[in-house]
Amino acid sequence: MISDESGEPTVKVVCAVGPGPPPSDAVSIGDLLKVSGECVFDDGVPVVYCEYDDVHIVRQSEQVLTIDLLSAAWNLFEGDRISLEGVCEPDASGVLRLRDMDGECSIMMLLDAGVNPLEGHVLADCVLVLDRATMALVLEVSALSPVG
Repeated sequence: MISDESGEPTVKVVCAVGPGPPPSDAVSIGDLLKVSGECVFDDGVPVVYCEYDDVHIVRQSEQVLTIDLLSAAWNLFEGDRISLEGVCEPDASGVLRLRDMDGECSIMMLLDAGVNPLEGHVLADCVLVLDRATMALVLEVSALSPVG
């Protein structure tokens, strides 16, 4: 089953047995895929029938999840340990935030004890939580490393 950013199912993929291992051996949740095959509608849901070699990974999930996407579909990732790449910098009040490379979206960061704050292009190993008191998304960061 493939879903869009809202989490609603958009297409179901059914693979016929083919040469080599099934795509499910290589595909992870969140991967961006290219699927070629015959599309039919089953109870209003599109179903693509294909063979094993008609499924290709375009980008792995580690490269797909962005801060913008995380903000839009946060409920799918709440409480999950994730790795996010972005730009770390303090906001006007001095609170560290991780923002997308285009600068349009950011999430507040709370660094675990022992994690040194870094500014610039970073990779954050973190857990996404919803602060119920402020209703704000927060990244609880357990590791922060420079990228590049």
